[in-house]
Amino acid sequence: MNKLLFRVIGFWILLLPFHAHAVLTIEITGGSEAALPIAVVPFGSEGFAAPEDISEVIRNDLASSGRFAPLPKSDLISSPHEKAEINFGDWRLLRSEGLLVGKVSSVDGETYQVQFQLFDVYKSQQLIGKRYQVPASGLRRLAHQISDLVYQTLTGEVGVFSTRLAFVTDMTASDGKKRYTLEVSDADGANPRSVLQSKQPILSPSWSPDGERLAYVSFENGKAEVFVQEMRSGRRDSVAAFKGINSAPAWSPDGKKLALTLSKAGNPEIYVL
Repeated sequence: MNKLLFRVIGFWILLLPFHAHAVLTIEITGGSEAALPIAVVPFGSEGFAAPEDISEVIRNDLASSGRFAPLPKSDLISSPHEKAEINFGDWRLLRSEGLLVGKVSSVDGETYQVQFQLFDVYKSQQLIGKRYQVPASGLRRLAHQISDLVYQTLTGEVGVFSTRLAFVTDMTASDGKKRYTLEVSDADGANPRSVLQSKQPILSPSWSPDGERLAYVSFENGKAEVFVQEMRSGRRDSVAAFKGINSAPAWSPDGKKLALTLSKAGNPEIYVL
């Protein structure tokens, strides 16, 4: 009897570690948030073709965020441009939670008025509505700004669609040598333009908080050197050309100071200029 009891107890003791191990290796993960269905209706225009398809830019911005699922154009039941033209029941059938409508009108052939409204479909309620006047050259930028407003209104987070990218490209020329180009563009990659071209590497571009200046590292003078360039005027100044490492520029939140990694005293250390 004692021998049998010992065997039974021993069996359960052997099982306990395996049971505990199974509990410890259980991994619980949160469910992923589904993209929010939203209808972006093509903006209306009064007898003319706008120089920029604002609604398409907004649609692409929202889709690229992964937080929204714009309805395909082919699924849109109607094309309202203001609240009076909206039948919210139609959009509920499509299970769209948000609805963006708007229109563009020409002021003088060079300036355009753009207005838009964002609605909560299930509450039949306007969430935001604004009107702007911009030159033709500013229509695409305005579209990104509207995307930011829509994003922030529906998620509570600040959008980044109206920010700009700074990046470096390189290519091999016909002589077999590399050429480096510092470029800036819209957040979606549109409107790229060259800021600096060099036969030497360009590294670590960093925007100032106001987007008016760009800091970067250039080897154009045979060593690492940190420059700050004004985007409007093109003026550029060398701010760090010390012996050794001059790298990794980063702006303070107010844009008044620049943090750098320098080794002018021997070891690499962080300095604030």
